[in-house]
Amino acid sequence: KQWYQRRVRADLLEFGVRYLDMDVSYIREEESRGDYWETGVVLIHVVGYSRSLRRALLEINSWLGEEENRNEVIVLRIKDHHEDRRKEISESLEEEFRVVNNTKLSRSPNPILGEAIKNDERLVVFVNVLFKPGNKPGLHPLRMISTWRPRIASDNCFTEEEHVDILREATGTSLENMQVEVAWFYNYGLCL
Repeated sequence: KQWYQRRVRADLLEFGVRYLDMDVSYIREEESRGDYWETGVVLIHVVGYSRSLRRALLEINSWLGEEENRNEVIVLRIKDHHEDRRKEISESLEEEFRVVNNTKLSRSPNPILGEAIKNDERLVVFVNVLFKPGNKPGLHPLRMISTWRPRIASDNCFTEEEHVDILREATGTSLENMQVEVAWFYNYGLCL
């Protein structure tokens, strides 16, 4: 992910990527320096800073506005943040997305592609539920669990049904209407 966080989003879109996973944090006024360290919501990876969310959205907006891309739909997932920055991120997200004017944010978290194109709602956005997206039009709560949890990966391999049962037990949820992020552990020789 770190490689792609640094890539120009337009390049990724030209390569055919339509799903962008964005990890964010927030740079406070006293932390900003020059043109590079901008105040506001920023894209990060672990502790590395890439660019402001606004700059990335401007690139995506520009790409969606090009005539040859009028039938394209992009999905954004915004998550993974520092707990001490949640309030600032939550308060800023709606404003950050105001730069998107070549399409509208999808009103549906599960749009039918043809309808999304017809209604010009070609940007589907999921955000961490802790950002309180419910009162922000076009920002849908990300209901997701991840296999990056203790006791999920092991040196035993499981069937799909066994894996779902392990996730249910580990998260205490029914997993209904949830996205499941599967983190592959090839480097460690572990199975899911």
